[in-house]
Amino acid sequence: MLTQGSPFSEEGRRANFNLLDVNSKGELDLNDLRYISEQLKYGYDDDQLIDIIHQVGGYGAETVSWEKFNKFVERKLARRKLGV
Repeated sequence: MLTQGSPFSEEGRRANFNLLDVNSKGELDLNDLRYISEQLKYGYDDDQLIDIIHQVGGYGAETVSWEKFNKFVERKLARRKLGV
């Protein structure tokens, strides 16, 4: 049984995305990631957050769509399963 927010189901990944999308825009931007970083005291600076956006959303992206987020997490889980 999977719990809500589990990355192993699309429903769980959607719940995580919605949690990060603090303004319910349907995409994550620098302000969303900055807010989460501040709230969780991660200490990421803007350059690091922009790098995250580029890693997930693609080079030059300014936002991360649900689709890009979902595919990124799926790929990470598949690589982890393979031990890569």
